[in-house]
Amino acid sequence: MSSSPLTTQEQACISMKFLSKMSLRYQETCAWYRKWVVENPDVVSQVEKTFRVLSYCITGFTDNGQILSEFVYALSNLLVFFNDSILRRASASLSPKISLSQDRLRRWLTILDHVEVFFELASKQVWGETGKWIVIAAIQLLRTIFRLVLLCRLKSGIQSSPPIPNLNRKNLPPVQREPSADAEVDGDLTMAPFPLGPDQPQSLTFEGRRSGRVVRSLHATPDIGLRTWKLPQTEQPSRIEEDLGMTELAGISLMGETLYISRPLIHLSSLFVWGWSSWKPWLLSIAADTISLKMMQRDEKSKLNSKEKSELHNRKMMLLFYLLRSPCYNTVTRTRLKSLLQSVGGTVPGARLLTKPILEYLPVWQKIYSYNWGN
Repeated sequence: MSSSPLTTQEQACISMKFLSKMSLRYQETCAWYRKWVVENPDVVSQVEKTFRVLSYCITGFTDNGQILSEFVYALSNLLVFFNDSILRRASASLSPKISLSQDRLRRWLTILDHVEVFFELASKQVWGETGKWIVIAAIQLLRTIFRLVLLCRLKSGIQSSPPIPNLNRKNLPPVQREPSADAEVDGDLTMAPFPLGPDQPQSLTFEGRRSGRVVRSLHATPDIGLRTWKLPQTEQPSRIEEDLGMTELAGISLMGETLYISRPLIHLSSLFVWGWSSWKPWLLSIAADTISLKMMQRDEKSKLNSKEKSELHNRKMMLLFYLLRSPCYNTVTRTRLKSLLQSVGGTVPGARLLTKPILEYLPVWQKIYSYNWGN
C-alpha cells in the first residue's frame, strides 16, 4: 500500500523541527569556535597570517587575480576583526566603554574599510568604469555620514582608520581553565574568559614568606605550549589602551576633524569638476589635510590622550602618500621612484627579488590605492 501524502500541518512540523535542529547545531558550532579562539589565540593568528600571505601569492596567476587577491585579503581582515571581537567580549577589561550606537557605527565603518577596495574592483569588472565610480562615491558618502554622526552627535572625538584597530594579542591576559561540573566523568575543562580582573591583581603571583621570591601562581599558568619564564603583568597594556577615554572636541578642533572627515567628498567632487589631469583636486585634498591638522594642533599638546596623539601623528605621516596620488605621481614621483628601485635592485645583493615585483605591480597599486581614503 502506498503511504498517504503528508498534510500541510505535518510538513510544517517537519520543517520546524529541521530548522530548530539546524539552529541548535549552528549555536553549538559558534560556541565551540568562540571557545577555541579564546583558548588558542596564537594558532588563530597563524591561520589569519596564512590567509593574508595567500592573498599576496595569488596576484597575477589568473586574469582576475587582482580581484581574487583583494577578495582573500578582505576575508583575512574580516576574520581578524571577527576573532578580535570574540577576544574583546571574552574579557571585560578589553571591551570598549562606549554606547551601543557608537559600537555599531564603528563596527560598520571598520567592515567598510576592509571591503572597500574589493567592492571597487568588483564593480569595475561588472559595471565598468562608470559603475566603479558610482560605488566609490556611495562608499565615501556612507562613510562620511557615519563619521559625522559619531563626531557631532555621539561625541566620539578623533577617529582612527579603521575605527576599531586590530587587537594587540601579545598582551592578552592568560586563559584560566576550571574543571566543569562533570569533569570527573569526561575530563572536560571549561574556559573562564580572562578572569584576572582589576580587583584581583595579587592573585597572579605568589611571594614566598622566607625567600621573598615571586613566582607565578598555579591558576595563572597558561597552556604548556605558551608558557614563558616571565611573570604575568598585573595591569595589562591592552587594557590600558582600551580604557583611554575619547576627548570631546569643540570649536576649532571640531571644525578641523569635520574638515578631515569631509576630505574624500571634497576630492571626489573636485575630480568630477576638473578631471584627473588637473592639479586642483590634488591641491584641495592636501590643503584640507594640512589645514585640519593645523586646526587641531592646539589640543594636541594639552587635551588629547596618547592614542589620539598617535592618530594625529599617523595623519601627518600619511601626507607623504600624496606623492603617489595623481597627477603628482605621473609628473614628479614616478620616474624618480622607478630610478631609485632600479638602482637599489642593481647594487644591493638580493634586493632585486623585492624591487622587481614592486616595479611590476606599482602601476596597478597606484591606480587602485592612490584615491582610496579608507586606510
